[in-house]
Amino acid sequence: MFEAIFWSSILLLGYTYVGYPALIRILSGLRPKIVRKAPFYPRIVIVVISHNEEINIRGKITNLLSLEYPKGKRRIVIVSDASTDGTDDIVQSYKSEGVSLIRMDERMGKSAILNRVLPELDEEFVVLSDSRQTWNTESLRTLLENFSDPSVGAVSGELVLAKGDGSFGEGLGFYWNYEKSIRKCEAAYDSTCGVTGCIYALRRSFFETIPGDTLLDDLVIPMNITKKGHRVVFEDRALAYDRVDEEPRTEWNRKIRTLSGNYQAFFAMPWLFHPFRNRLFLQLVSHKVMRIVAPFFLIACLLSNVFILQYPVYKAAFAAQVIFYGLALISFWADARVLKPIKTFGSSGFQVAKGFMLRAPQWK
Repeated sequence: MFEAIFWSSILLLGYTYVGYPALIRILSGLRPKIVRKAPFYPRIVIVVISHNEEINIRGKITNLLSLEYPKGKRRIVIVSDASTDGTDDIVQSYKSEGVSLIRMDERMGKSAILNRVLPELDEEFVVLSDSRQTWNTESLRTLLENFSDPSVGAVSGELVLAKGDGSFGEGLGFYWNYEKSIRKCEAAYDSTCGVTGCIYALRRSFFETIPGDTLLDDLVIPMNITKKGHRVVFEDRALAYDRVDEEPRTEWNRKIRTLSGNYQAFFAMPWLFHPFRNRLFLQLVSHKVMRIVAPFFLIACLLSNVFILQYPVYKAAFAAQVIFYGLALISFWADARVLKPIKTFGSSGFQVAKGFMLRAPQWK
């Protein structure tokens, strides 16, 4: 029995990180769904939701104004989420260049703001961005070309991370490249399960109101679009540039938010796990769910290994696992900067999870 658990755990881990990427690459090659791209210049609105972004907002607006797109067919809306610094004044200084400011008097969060602002827009095509990243000049044009295909409901751009000076930044950059290759194959096969939150576009009429406390709008919104039979595709010519933060604490906080958002969505949207209602069932389970449960496979692999040490191959496997986890723990505890967020999230994690589950029935 323990041997079966050991090898099953290894096989499942192998499928998660190697097997599925290979499978989706093969499927996308055998049965690709071509997006019929063509020059397409409808009226669009670019929406940036900001809170206390006076450091970044001027550069962001300048970048958006420089993008290739007919000026008479685009407008820029900056939504200030109750900013208390100079963000609003900076945005107002660009009024003559067609930049509008919408101010929220109380903090609402991105998802609640999307629910309020998107239905009030006149344009059918909405482009969403964050304040920090810089886009390449052809981003708008290449994103919109995908919408000449009527089957496309949303288009994700690509996040490009400039390498930092440390090994942490290099590792994070490698992860993003690995992740993007999977998304490209998923989109070529049918649709990707999520979008890059700092650079994506959608048909406004396909937007479905989401719970105001949604953590991952870049997962929930595209999945709602695919539920209606439309595609969510990936455009690798639309690039948003950002720099890897060498602070492990920053990435730790981001991972906590992403993990919490996935759990929130899974509890609240049970149709995601119905293979006859969710045509992206394979992608969702293989790409999202399997990664979340991967730590349990690692635990099962280690614990089952303890009971089969009588064979040399299992002794070697156990020794390799002990060394691997030991080095990871040494590295982890050696970085004192990580300890504070661990303590913070450890003490509040149960309350966060409990809150998600209590609110889940409100989702549809």
